[in-house]
Amino acid sequence: MATFRFARAKRRQSAQPRTKFKLRALSWRDWIEVLAVIAVLMLLVLGIHKLRQPNVLRIEHVRFEQGVEDSADVRKIVDAQVTGNFFTIDLRALERALNRLSWVESASVRREWPDTLSIRVSAYEPVARWGVDALLSRDGHVFRPHDGEVSDKFPVLHGPAGRTRHLLRIYRRVARTLSSADLTASALVQDQRRAWHLLLGGGVPVEIGRGDPRARVRRLASVYPMALAPRAASIKSIDLRYTNGLAVAWEHVGKPGAGAANSTSK
Repeated sequence: MATFRFARAKRRQSAQPRTKFKLRALSWRDWIEVLAVIAVLMLLVLGIHKLRQPNVLRIEHVRFEQGVEDSADVRKIVDAQVTGNFFTIDLRALERALNRLSWVESASVRREWPDTLSIRVSAYEPVARWGVDALLSRDGHVFRPHDGEVSDKFPVLHGPAGRTRHLLRIYRRVARTLSSADLTASALVQDQRRAWHLLLGGGVPVEIGRGDPRARVRRLASVYPMALAPRAASIKSIDLRYTNGLAVAWEHVGKPGAGAANSTSK
């Protein structure tokens, strides 16, 4: 029985087609083609290695597309990040470093053949001062000016951390309401108790209190032209923390030593 199975297995093996491999010696033309490919690859590797050397195709010029080249912050980053040559310089690292500056809204870097970097830096446009030494952009971003100077031409805003956009939005509405009475707002502050404090363009402080300030500011704008504008130079402060009225503190008038007169309109 075992002999029969062995014989049947041999018949199956003999029935399978045999694959024949033919080896052919390379001709001299084949060897030339192989050597040519190897030579090209070696030249390519050597060329790449040569181009990666720092003294080859060095960055000789840095061109700024917008006027921020005088910024010490930008110059410091460029001096530190511009290493390597035209091909090996890390443009993404340079862009990330520039974008980390608080006053930079966006930064992009590109190569210009054969030895130049072109840098575009867009700075935030300030619309207000934030506290003492910072600025506020139109979208509520707090930043330090790149030249270190905070202009007095902007209104002063300040409030709790994380509420810059809310405060800027409220300021715009308050300023628009005051403009109807020919008034301006030079400062708007919300303290930690969420109470609002306003400073008019003439330097008159206005206490608004907590809650939405718009209704109380509208009340001031409605009575100011007729009731207060004729005596604007004598106004010391205004208090809007009343349900249906306001209080005005006047500067000293009359005899020296006389107390300030207060009046309330309801």
